[in-house]
Amino acid sequence: MKVIGHRGAPTEALENSLESFQKAIQAGASMVELDTWCAKDGTFWISHDDSLKKSCAREERISSLTEKELKTFKLVNGENLPSLGFCLEKLAPFLVVNVELKDKTKEKAKKFFDFLSPISYKDRLVISCFHLAPLETLELLNDKMQLALLWEENNSYKKNPLLYLQEHKKWFFHPQADILTYEMLSKLHAEERVIYPWVSRLGVEDKNREKFWEVMYAMNVHGLCTNYPREFFTWLKNKRG
Repeated sequence: MKVIGHRGAPTEALENSLESFQKAIQAGASMVELDTWCAKDGTFWISHDDSLKKSCAREERISSLTEKELKTFKLVNGENLPSLGFCLEKLAPFLVVNVELKDKTKEKAKKFFDFLSPISYKDRLVISCFHLAPLETLELLNDKMQLALLWEENNSYKKNPLLYLQEHKKWFFHPQADILTYEMLSKLHAEERVIYPWVSRLGVEDKNREKFWEVMYAMNVHGLCTNYPREFFTWLKNKRG
């Protein structure tokens, strides 16, 4: 079971910052998850939201700015706003990186594919998205990419996620952890599907972490995208003896 740092180690450092990712590596995570948005000129930047209000205390949006402009922005912890390329160079040599595409369109997915084209370590990346159009576009452009369907309780698609996955046999499945059921799991395990549940930034994992982790462990998922990579790594180590 893999320890996946959700936006790095967000309880120890500012989420989606280089410091947060480095903390996750130090904590023993074998993967980190990060969020990326496409800027006005087709460059990609790391932030959970398009708005930079939370991460940089600025009113602008990534999608309306260029690389030249975004290079001048500072995170609230004093770091430069991280570009995706910069962080992948720092992280991919050490662990697998799960890149969540926040943009919804085929056009942005094509820009993302162009961004990835010269990168030699694409096998170290898992590309996830809540939206079907970007994933299907990337699959058409390169069917060897590791793609993952993200799923949450308040999703915009009303169809059962298993029906989408039947159409895309290679896709990983990244469901909201607290809506994952044993019935769903039995079908996914039968298909030998890779399953990496994720936990909201605040919520179920904060109440009784070890009880929640026990459930995930019993479900035999392949990894957990956790807000507490250090504590989860230690818990897993003790669990395995």
